[in-house]
Amino acid sequence: MTECQECDETDGAILTVVESRYHQRPGKEATEHNTRFYVTLKGDEQPYYRELESEQRVRLDTGWIESPSTVIIKNLKEQSHRFYLSPEKSKGMDEDNLLKVFIGASENYLIIIPGDSLRLCCSDFSQVEIASEVRVPYSITAYSG
Repeated sequence: MTECQECDETDGAILTVVESRYHQRPGKEATEHNTRFYVTLKGDEQPYYRELESEQRVRLDTGWIESPSTVIIKNLKEQSHRFYLSPEKSKGMDEDNLLKVFIGASENYLIIIPGDSLRLCCSDFSQVEIASEVRVPYSITAYSG
């Protein structure tokens, strides 16, 4: 299990996250929303990175990183059209290109649309599974705890 605690900048490598999101309502100016933070990792171990494809429900592969602090899963499928995030509007759309991320035994899941990524901080990554309806390329980047 990964614990959150304050760290000295000399403790290890630093993972910096900078994310910008823009929201635009019809006929209105776009508004920007930013997330910026950094996390000091234990040690300076090289991140684990792999590009995979799967259409079955498979356990998350974190490679040689036994206790990751952060994992990023990215849907590498190219976005070819607009996606709707509401279930009512997305019915009949190309759901085959969605990645589903399950945590634990639940049948509830998080979705990752083409071109998007999901950053996870989890107490037990062995409980995380990935699935899709057809072969969808995706990448995993795992950072040490």
